[in-house]
Amino acid sequence: MEHKLYWIWLALKESIPLRVRLALYYALGDIKTLYETTWYDLSLKLPPEAENELMDKSLGEAERIYKKTEEMGGYILTLDDEDYPEYLASISQPPLVLYCRGKRIDWKNAFCMTVVGTREYCDYGRRATEEIVK
Repeated sequence: MEHKLYWIWLALKESIPLRVRLALYYALGDIKTLYETTWYDLSLKLPPEAENELMDKSLGEAERIYKKTEEMGGYILTLDDEDYPEYLASISQPPLVLYCRGKRIDWKNAFCMTVVGTREYCDYGRRATEEIVK
């Protein structure tokens, strides 16, 4: 669980661009090292507020999210999980954390489709999406 908390912690640092968070992760080699680091590579030229945000090691919100996900019958995949979809990991800025619900999927052999939209969709969009995914 601790490993997942570090990833959620990093995902919550939304004021820091995803590309920067990914660069820090790749430069340091693993999520625990990134979490435990008390210094940051100045060549990344992080603004002081970003450095301050990374220095905040509080895991309270990450723990709350982790527990809520479990309570809802969900599970969490992180960028370094074996089950994280390979094709998604290969994009330039993959999501750090995927919050999943339902049965686990063998992503290597699954037919996948993405629906990108809005939280407030129209009736036509709902019907069209339902029809496509049948």
